[in-house]
Amino acid sequence: MTRSFNVISDCDLIIMVLDVSAPFDKEDRSVANVISRESKDCVTVFNKSDRKRVMEMDEIIDILPNAQPFFVSVKTREGLENFKRSLCDKMAFLNRTGSDYYFLSSQRHFELLEKLLSSLEFSLDTIKSGFPSDMLLVGLRDALSVLAELSGESFDEAILDRIFNEFCVGK
Repeated sequence: MTRSFNVISDCDLIIMVLDVSAPFDKEDRSVANVISRESKDCVTVFNKSDRKRVMEMDEIIDILPNAQPFFVSVKTREGLENFKRSLCDKMAFLNRTGSDYYFLSSQRHFELLEKLLSSLEFSLDTIKSGFPSDMLLVGLRDALSVLAELSGESFDEAILDRIFNEFCVGK
């Protein structure tokens, strides 16, 4: 829980997941109070909505009156599409409103962007150093290759293997 407290102030959006089949306990209350004190944008996901509701909602609403609630069941998948759609809308809104952060859907995308930056920096250094233009083309070709991979226009077998391994397709 300490880790939760440490990252709350850095977040643009907080998703608080609660189990509605259990009471709102001291830990839940502590996290909700920190979110409230920090005045953070919060989405409250009430999971296990397919079970008997034990949690009292009044206290949560008092602590986080502006939190958007979602009742979902991961087991039955009820409410998940609505939650995902709303989350995508919120993320797009944060990107449009000048947030300093952009959202990447996987570690692979992050690594590709780092590789793109490295290729472009190499090209810039090549120009500044006065090397022949064919050296510049090496960096630019690498950058274009990364852009093609990011956009899905090209891929190699290693990428497919990594995707299948990371996402356990077929299990």
